[in-house]
Amino acid sequence: MLMIKIMRINVISRKVEIKVVNAVPFGNNFDTGDSDNIWVVLVAGSGGWINYAVQSDVYQAYQLVHSQGIPDDHIIVMHLDDIAYDPLNPTPGVIINALNGTNVYEGVPKDYTGNDVTTKNLFGLLSGDSELVKQGKKVVKSNPKNRIFVYLMSH
Repeated sequence: MLMIKIMRINVISRKVEIKVVNAVPFGNNFDTGDSDNIWVVLVAGSGGWINYAVQSDVYQAYQLVHSQGIPDDHIIVMHLDDIAYDPLNPTPGVIINALNGTNVYEGVPKDYTGNDVTTKNLFGLLSGDSELVKQGKKVVKSNPKNRIFVYLMSH
């Protein structure tokens, strides 16, 4: 059975506090010295141009964890991927997350997109589902020493 807790990781004191937060707890002081034992799952559960912020926040989170040294083989991104080339996007292929910001869409993995963005696939990738592996999908391959961070942005 898979249990998911939403928690805040205090990176300064290295304590885990069980709380509901809407922020990525990574920063310049995030300890990635043991990045082989860190898994990051980023999920944008809402789509369409009206939900631009949902996907752009997940893309920004990807850029942040990637820049902190978490390897792409330990980052799983689930997003509808429908805003970068939406007809309403004045800069096709570019997603900006902050005023005068940079393109946060560049380099974001397309592990689970479109119709693959489902609750079933989310629970499957978190539990290392062998059926997803057979389909060529990335899943969390964890052990008791791993830390798994799940960031889910949706409505």
